[in-house]
Amino acid sequence: MGKRIQYIAYQLKRETIEDVTISRIEAPESLDAFDLNIIDLNDRLIWCCSKPAGDTVNCIQDIYNINRMIEHSKHTNYLILLPAGLTYHYHSSGDYYKYACPLKNRLMVLYTMVNEVLLPDSVNIPEVIYENTKTEIENTEISASYYFDVMEGIITKSIRSDKVTTYRIADRYTVSSLLFNTVAQAVDFAEKYLLSKGKEPIPEWVKGIHFGTDCQQQEIIKENKRRIDSCNLQIAVAQEKLKQNDRFKSILYSSGAELVNVVFDILQRILSCDLSEFIDEKREDFRIKKNEVTFIGEIKGISTNVKSENISQVDRHCQAYSDYLQERGQIERLKQLLIINPLRHQSLEQREPIHETQLKIALRNDCLIIKAEVLLRIFEAFQSGTINTQQIENCFANNSGELTLNMILHS
Repeated sequence: MGKRIQYIAYQLKRETIEDVTISRIEAPESLDAFDLNIIDLNDRLIWCCSKPAGDTVNCIQDIYNINRMIEHSKHTNYLILLPAGLTYHYHSSGDYYKYACPLKNRLMVLYTMVNEVLLPDSVNIPEVIYENTKTEIENTEISASYYFDVMEGIITKSIRSDKVTTYRIADRYTVSSLLFNTVAQAVDFAEKYLLSKGKEPIPEWVKGIHFGTDCQQQEIIKENKRRIDSCNLQIAVAQEKLKQNDRFKSILYSSGAELVNVVFDILQRILSCDLSEFIDEKREDFRIKKNEVTFIGEIKGISTNVKSENISQVDRHCQAYSDYLQERGQIERLKQLLIINPLRHQSLEQREPIHETQLKIALRNDCLIIKAEVLLRIFEAFQSGTINTQQIENCFANNSGELTLNMILHS
């Protein structure tokens, strides 16, 4: 019978491995029922904190419960897998987190959870240093985002840079920063490096001896590594694009400076204008001169539906600028734009339409109301080439009331 292993993770893994029990972090089985317990902290859902301070994690009680189990265990061994390349989210507001930063910039949260909550008082990991490396395990390169500044108990080191990526903290406790792709990969590593006591290690000189299909297998490994690198590059590009898309989608729930910054970015793209030199003097949020039209705009993110005051505010800005032009004997065609994100705490499906009263005021004032979701769809159509800047400009200049995407598509 092989060694029994329990793999403890935040979410259940869809793998079945002989003599391996996969448990959720909230309900692990008795630790001493296994020869080794692998505690995997590499899950983005672990590193979230609802509190504004961002100094802990939401599942802290589950981690503490495991600590109590560890304190009372007698003979089992532990492998702690640290997170790699994750983002720490904190200060929840409704269904999303207001702030996010790379976990490497919040290492104190990691230290606190591992040293003060998870591990017993007698066992502590030393300084963890951020640096992306690769460690070769069984002819496979495993990535790591951290290394340990230690001199003893070393189990694995990175290729070329020679940084410690796995080491034994104390009797029965091992910590690793290696990013294993599967449970099976982590288990294979544990069986070879932690549970195979007494097995003669392979001498370095043996690696230079070729036997049977060694060369063929090594070429297969190299070719697939190249493919993996290519796929990883494509994934990185796709992830960056998704990150950019998430930023644009933030206009569906944000307000204040965050909303204004993203709306500015969108307007500059779809109207081919430059707002970098626009100075916010606490009047209109933007003023864009395009050909024969000057757009006077207000940007709002509110928790209620569109109010008459929101429309009147744009009108006041427009009248103030009209007076400014009149004093200088200048004439410009002015157009009012209200870019607004109403009922921002609700899903799009739950948001009520703009009331008839407000629509009448907008029509009377020659004000065009552009809701955030419509602006986002306009931007989407612009990026795909379905509409162009001239169409958007004409539609903005020649319509009042509430803007719809169809107005532009059929303009």
